[in-house]
Amino acid sequence: MSTTIAVQKIPDATQRTEPVFAAIDRLLDDVRSRAYELFAQRGSHERSAQDDWLEAERQIAWPAAELVEDDAGYRLEVALPGYCPQEIGVTVTPQEIIVSAASEQQTGGKPVRPGAGVVRWSEFRSDRVCRRIELPGAIDTNQVTAALENGLLTVKAAKQAQAHAESTALAAAA
Repeated sequence: MSTTIAVQKIPDATQRTEPVFAAIDRLLDDVRSRAYELFAQRGSHERSAQDDWLEAERQIAWPAAELVEDDAGYRLEVALPGYCPQEIGVTVTPQEIIVSAASEQQTGGKPVRPGAGVVRWSEFRSDRVCRRIELPGAIDTNQVTAALENGLLTVKAAKQAQAHAESTALAAAA
């Protein structure tokens, strides 16, 4: 049984005031720094720079994902095992989909739940993941849905109608 996830819809991609955009910028800075560290550790050989970037993404906070395009739109699937629906956020603009999730684990001598004992040590940690996908074409932000089933988040986004996209481009050029 799938659970519907709320989608924050931002119709104007230039309006980047929501906190998720600042979080993505910080995350990309962390990935950039880690990719450079990997690059330097390898002796600064350019031929593997893309591999360094991808490895840094995996190490920092990128969950596995797949984007599929068909004539009607896009389907993004993101692996988020162990996250509850209320821990997942989906934000869309006409050019991108951002998925974030955060799960807090209680540790450090605190009871997990009444009568369950006290945690003395734990390998569980605060898990925060984030994934930003730039889309090859514009989407209609009003026609985006998201659902979580068995740890797999599925986001479906309809392509922006061609006539609307052309009229928007003409209006912007005027």
